[in-house]
Amino acid sequence: MDYTIEQRHDESGKDSQNDPSDQMSAIVGRLEELAREQVSKKVHIEDRWYDDIRQFYGQYDPTTLAKLKAANKSKAYIKLTRSKTNTFRARLSDMLFPTDDKNWGIRPTPVPELSSKAADKPDMSGFQDGEEIPADVAEPFNEAQKAYDEMSEARKRSAAMQDEIEDQLRESKYNIQCRSSLKDACKLGTAVMKGPIAGGRSRRSWQTQYEAGEDEENNPPTHVLKDVESNRPEYTRVDPWCYFPDMSSRTPEEAEFEFERHLPNKKQLRKMAQKPGFSKTAIREILKEDPSEALPTYETTLRDITGSGQESLGKRYHVWEYHGPITKSEMRTICECMDAKDLIEEQEEDEDPLEDADVVIFFCQGKVLKVGIHHLDSGDSLYSVFNLEKDDTSQFGYGIPFLMRDSNRALNAAWRMLLDNAGLSTGPQIVVDQGKIEPADGSWEITPKKVWIKNKSEGSVRDAFAVYHIDSRQNELANIIEMAKRFADEETSLPMIAQGEQGSHVTQTQGGMAMLMNAANVVFRDVVHNFDDDMTTPNICRIYDWNMQFSKKEHIKGDFDVDARGSSVLLVREVQAQNLMAMAMNFSAHPVLGPLTKIAPLYRKLVQAHMLSVDEIVYTDNEIKEMTAKQNDGKGQEPSLEQVKLEGQMELIKLEHDQKKELASIERDTALIVLAQKQDMDIQTLREKLGSKERIFASEAAIKERFGQGL
Repeated sequence: MDYTIEQRHDESGKDSQNDPSDQMSAIVGRLEELAREQVSKKVHIEDRWYDDIRQFYGQYDPTTLAKLKAANKSKAYIKLTRSKTNTFRARLSDMLFPTDDKNWGIRPTPVPELSSKAADKPDMSGFQDGEEIPADVAEPFNEAQKAYDEMSEARKRSAAMQDEIEDQLRESKYNIQCRSSLKDACKLGTAVMKGPIAGGRSRRSWQTQYEAGEDEENNPPTHVLKDVESNRPEYTRVDPWCYFPDMSSRTPEEAEFEFERHLPNKKQLRKMAQKPGFSKTAIREILKEDPSEALPTYETTLRDITGSGQESLGKRYHVWEYHGPITKSEMRTICECMDAKDLIEEQEEDEDPLEDADVVIFFCQGKVLKVGIHHLDSGDSLYSVFNLEKDDTSQFGYGIPFLMRDSNRALNAAWRMLLDNAGLSTGPQIVVDQGKIEPADGSWEITPKKVWIKNKSEGSVRDAFAVYHIDSRQNELANIIEMAKRFADEETSLPMIAQGEQGSHVTQTQGGMAMLMNAANVVFRDVVHNFDDDMTTPNICRIYDWNMQFSKKEHIKGDFDVDARGSSVLLVREVQAQNLMAMAMNFSAHPVLGPLTKIAPLYRKLVQAHMLSVDEIVYTDNEIKEMTAKQNDGKGQEPSLEQVKLEGQMELIKLEHDQKKELASIERDTALIVLAQKQDMDIQTLREKLGSKERIFASEAAIKERFGQGL
């Protein structure tokens, strides 16, 4: 049953005269009923996931397995789904989370007005120091300079924000959590991430401790290992089996509420009591009771599929985490019972029933463990959902096992028939006429060197045995298997070339291989674009909002955009390395283009393309500046950009002169050939004659240069 805001308000109003604890019990009961309703609506999706998991681990469903056992047929299973799923996951992980780059960035919001003002800065070179500048020139110059300064400051702040977010994500092991969620996306079709959240992680720290009244110099301190709570934001992977959004919604934006189920044991529940905001009293009361519910069905089913057994199964506490709206009167009731009145403002008695509060509530077995206001002012959901193949009617998509379900069934059916046929066709079928012969040892089993006794019946003993052979159909069945594998490649958009195999066609050139790999990456690009839109962008946007709202570092704050660039690393690395190497060889020393090229970033990209560590090979910008400063000590100032451009132009003129000289030499040789043909003489003879005249001309020119024109 779905509850609207009006219904919640009416129900809470009925119990307004009761004790607050009774009212809170009614609110928790309603939320538990709402959670159970979403669980029942998700059953058909979980049934599909069971088939996906069985297919991934190479097991038949119970109905098919029972039929095979009854018919005494082969139960072999080709685990092609496992290979396809793992390959797809590995490719996505390599593309989305490269070791030498990140798949996101922070940049200032585009402000065309600032860019145009900064570009329209008037030329002030014609004015001397101290000279009065006209207002029609000074005012545009000051505005342009101000716009340029604002753009520079925005870039500095965005770079600082990017470094801060990168440090926070690295501490929370964001990439590891995302790679773990990619397994869910490839196997089940859905990946769920939650964050940013604080206070959920603690780190161990050795702290110095002195005994009271002791001298620090004479008595060394003791070192104590303590768990220190971290308030830095973090992201966690959410098990899709334990995520229950509003099942009537098709997208996360349409969902009115979200539930997450936690299954702690007593030890984990005690640790939960140590976290900030949790009610120790409520948890203490729950620990006095046994868990009221057994483990969910999916736990026992998954253990049966993977063969883990049922020995360690038992009851667990079901702690529900609710993200969604409740009325402010309900919020007031819960806060009064939880002694957390500071979470809400004083409300008037006649509050608007259309208003509600966006809250986070942890509850278990009818008791509230924690309550809090949604901490982001943006109001965005803390959950991000990514689908490998989207479903237009649900938040839960389709994975690799579902996409190749029919091909996998055809593949295994043909494989079972091939094995059964091989078993039957290996030996002949023998028919024995018992009326004509009988075994000497009394056993009708066919064995070597066996003695048979002929009866007194008429007819030849040759007619006592008949041998029949079962035809082998391996070639036909093998063709079906190959066809099923090709269909699986097409259905999953994962051809053999994307798995590192070329098949029957072998590409001879590196460029051709690069083109094939680039074409094979088309589908991966589309999946990565979906990951950027559904996972990377909302995750980074939320942690950006977190820092804008809670961070005390003012130098990182500003109006920024998130740049999700997961698809920017999808080009074939060999092609990137080739192109970068060509640029480095041809343009770095170019007289005109060389000064315009950023050599250090170009070299860093070249090292990255070869999948090497940039920090270990290339100097940082600060190290380059220090080296340049040391080289310029005692050598005067560093040449200006104008000097560099002038030197480049001179080099270009010299290069053009050398080219013209070489062209003139070629034309001269061509003219010599033509002249030799006309004079009917040898080329060498013609060269010698012309050479003697050239020497005479050179001697006369040297004399004139030394003694003047008077001689």
